[in-house]
Amino acid sequence: EAFTSGKLPMDARNRYQLRILWDGNDDQGHMVASGVYTMRLVLWQNVSEAGEAPSWSLWNQTYSLAWHVFTNW
Repeated sequence: EAFTSGKLPMDARNRYQLRILWDGNDDQGHMVASGVYTMRLVLWQNVSEAGEAPSWSLWNQTYSLAWHVFTNW
């Protein structure tokens, strides 16, 4: 949605700058347990030079994220 509405910030080389945040909650709003979680990032990227016809490349990458819930004993 942000891409199609033109709301993604770009750097001087016309690359998008993104930050992905997660508050540690699941879909129901409950804090998840400590552990290793997997995130998949899927992006379409136009790899053509300025003035050329678009040439799209697919970025489909998984990342492992460690999450530790601190407790007060």
